[in-house]
Amino acid sequence: MSAAGSGTRGDPLLAGSLAEFPLWDVLQWLDTWSGEGVLWLAAPDAEPGGWIHWRDGILVDLDHLRPQEGRGLAPLPGRLGGLLVELGELDEGPLRAALGLQARHAAPGLPPRLGDILGRCGLAGGAGLERALRELAWRRLLAWLTWREGTFVLRPGPPAMAGLPVGEGGAALLLRAAQACDTAGTTGSRIGFA
Repeated sequence: MSAAGSGTRGDPLLAGSLAEFPLWDVLQWLDTWSGEGVLWLAAPDAEPGGWIHWRDGILVDLDHLRPQEGRGLAPLPGRLGGLLVELGELDEGPLRAALGLQARHAAPGLPPRLGDILGRCGLAGGAGLERALRELAWRRLLAWLTWREGTFVLRPGPPAMAGLPVGEGGAALLLRAAQACDTAGTTGSRIGFA
């Protein structure tokens, strides 16, 4: 891990390899950091990377990189529509209708976000949508914590757009991640403990 720059004009504050410094360690460092920045994650394979917005020890939001941001259409850990159905917040029929709207109104390279469509059509919203978005963020973060290779770059300032809401402190988040891995029977080596 290196202090890559002063953090001015978008220079990286921190950059490194996830093989040398697992995301677990990077998030522990961010938990003590008093500042605002975006941690960009890139995998060496076709798995989509993402970003994590951090401010004063709080993981504010995160998101995966979309195809127009230079990544392929690899499967993501959890999709909002399927998660809403899984949580009982939406039936499959309205989901299929919303996905059809999403496909028909896609701009070149950037389909509208499903959550926006569901909210505008009154199909899902409020606490149920918020709960699903937080669960989706959680699942993506857990998937990223298992990465053994890839790179990270921390740049100062907020992201260009809002991501999936998290709003949780680093220490509490990492404890919850360890508990989830323990419950699932995941070995510590999968999240950088070995």
